[in-house]
Amino acid sequence: MNAHAPPKADYRAIQRHYEETLALFGPNVHGVDWPNMDDLETRFRIMLSGAPRGQEPVRLLDVGCGVGLLFDHLAAHERDWAWTYAGLDISAAMVEQARARHPYARFMVRDLIAAPELGEPFDFAVLNGVFTVKRDLSQAQMEDFVQTLLAAVWRNCRVGLAFNVISVHLDWRREDLFHWPMDAATAFATRELSSQVMIRADYGLPEYTTFVYREAHAG
Repeated sequence: MNAHAPPKADYRAIQRHYEETLALFGPNVHGVDWPNMDDLETRFRIMLSGAPRGQEPVRLLDVGCGVGLLFDHLAAHERDWAWTYAGLDISAAMVEQARARHPYARFMVRDLIAAPELGEPFDFAVLNGVFTVKRDLSQAQMEDFVQTLLAAVWRNCRVGLAFNVISVHLDWRREDLFHWPMDAATAFATRELSSQVMIRADYGLPEYTTFVYREAHAG
């Protein structure tokens, strides 16, 4: 895998966007800029369907954890398999709210682009909604950010990761959102991460989820 230099664009503009929504709506689904909880639950279900299962607890890393809504989903709906959870976000404001909501869960404030090595292995990473809003970043700048962060997350995953982005196969397009062609996502993943890639776009939302696995764990 090729090393990625830090993005030239100000990717913290995305952080500021979510901190603005948090300040407006509080620590809930709207505070992390999702329109409703049902669609968010669908995204969680799809992403976790790609996580490994086994006798030992699966170590999950929630990148861009926000206020910890994935932990809510895990506790309520994912009781038939063993897992441990760690949430990570670049925003101290988000993590403060996550810790207040779930004082016994683990949350970290971390900029993985600036410091990619976590010093501990995780089995599977989830990046839900991290690559949805691009604000004033250009398409090229956003792609640079996406690829750099994915490469950093990949360094800490023993089995694989999942991320979602908005599809280009829609009858609408928003300039403040990040639409990424599936072939571009696949080309990056196979070139920089692993040849074991799977895409799901069968769950009724205007996006797709990409799963990437290390060769030793594929299948």
